[in-house]
Order: sequence, then structure tokens, then C-alpha cells
Amino acid sequence: MKVIHKMIAAFASVAAVSLTAFGIAAFAQDGFVNASVLNVRDYPSYDGSVIGSLSYGRVVNVTAQGDGWFTIDYNGASAYVAGEYVDIAVPENLTPKTIFETPIYGKTNAEGVFVRNGARFDCTIVDAVPQGSKFIISGEENGFFIVYIDGIERFICTEYLDGISEEEYYYEPTGAQQVVDVAMQYLGTPYAYGGSSPSGFDCSGFTSYVYRQLGVSLNRTAAGQASNGYEVSKSELLPGDLVLFGPYSGGGIGHVGIYVGDGNMIHSPQPGKTVCIESIYSNYYASRYVTARRIF
Repeated sequence: MKVIHKMIAAFASVAAVSLTAFGIAAFAQDGFVNASVLNVRDYPSYDGSVIGSLSYGRVVNVTAQGDGWFTIDYNGASAYVAGEYVDIAVPENLTPKTIFETPIYGKTNAEGVFVRNGARFDCTIVDAVPQGSKFIISGEENGFFIVYIDGIERFICTEYLDGISEEEYYYEPTGAQQVVDVAMQYLGTPYAYGGSSPSGFDCSGFTSYVYRQLGVSLNRTAAGQASNGYEVSKSELLPGDLVLFGPYSGGGIGHVGIYVGDGNMIHSPQPGKTVCIESIYSNYYASRYVTARRIF
């Protein structure tokens, strides 16, 4: 469940300190989006191309203003928004630091989330962390969560941390469970003959791609994967095992999937279908089951 925050917009004016060649006054100040959706453009004009959008209450770092447009720091680069839809914050209206009585837990919901040395968008970026990075959150300040990294106080925008349970924070999957976790990310990916990437998979392309994300190289074909790892019986299947099937009852290897537990596998079945979860005990697969291989 996402941690939801309400931000209070504050009106203020900021004195210009210098002018650029475009007549835009330069400064650095936090602001709050006061529109339900605010378009971000590549040029300070409504003729500029829309390159993104910001939601109501979003804190932005305004670096310059002029002619009704604000220059903002957007994903590490300069971009432009209509000034009437951003309320510049004055220091006394910024959210003060709050330390939580009981820490909460969070996980980043985007790739390359910036970690800063202060609770402002013009503070120094000290790191960029991948999606799924977990943190213990000790407090909040000015729209940023307070976290500690190597014992040092750091700040991450609240928009990029979703709340998770303590159990999820401390959960560390085994290598085999990691296989399942990675495979589940590609549910719905279309079948592609010879495909071995997220744009499309065939059966063995899917299994080899998933294992490759964990640093394990499998043989490319389903028949070849029957010699990877070591054999396990059907009664001893565990999540992450490869399950292999014949093209018909009684001979050869023509299909492979990844066992996920409870009698189910995740696989890329055939043209016209997508990566999905199916029972290995269905009429079709039960009669074609050949063997299973354990890699971890």
C-alpha cells in the first residue's frame, strides 16, 4: 500500500537575482504543484513539447522564472512548467522535520531514484538506487523521507517510496525463489518464436532469460536444458525447478517451464499466447511430463 501524503501549497514571491539571455530570473527554490496535472515541457511556451507531467502537491525545484514560466529540475535536466500552476514555498511554510516514534519501511517504486544529502530538490544527489531498494524510514521533512545509509542521514522524495510491511522489508528470497520472483515480472509477455528477451519469448528463451538475470547460463533449447542442473522427481518439485515436457506422450523434450509451487508452472506456451501460469497436472501437460531439473 502506498504511503500517501498531503502537501500544503504556499504562495510567495521571490526576488530576481540575475537574468539569463531569455530574460528569466535565476534562483533555486522549492515549489508545490497546485494543479491536478501539470504538463512539463521542453521549452518555456505552450508550443513546447510535453515531456512529462506532475501531480498535485508534487514538490519541485524551481531554478529560474520569467515570462510566466518556471524552469525546474526534471529528472536531472532543465524543463519548463507554467508558473501559475506552481506555488513557491517560503521557508516558514515548508514541512518541518518529523521523527517517527516507530520507524516504517519503504521500497523504491522507480528505477534510479535519487538519494540526496538534504530535504530539498537542490540538495546534492549522493546516490541513485534501483527499483525495489528497501529502506527503514525514520522520519519526514519537506516532502522527503529520512533514511539512514551507512549511518548517515539521507533523503528520498516521498513520491518514490511505497510503504511495505516489516516482513517484506526483512524478506530475502533464496536463489530458487528469486527465479520465481524474476519470472513473475514477465507475465503477459507475448510468445515469439526464437525469442529470448522481454519483447517476446519462446519457452526455452524465457527460462534461459530468467536464469540469466541471476547470473546462471542455461542451454538455449528445451532439450538442452534437460541436461542442466540435476534431476529431481515430480513428487519433490520446488519453486524454481525446470519442468520439461515432450511434444507428445512418450518421447523427446519439446517444452520447458519454471515450477512455481502448488502444481503450477510459469511458461511461454505457444504462438498466440503470452507468458502465463498453468497447472502441470492439466490434461495436456500431465500426459507429456518427462522430467524436472534443479538448478539451485
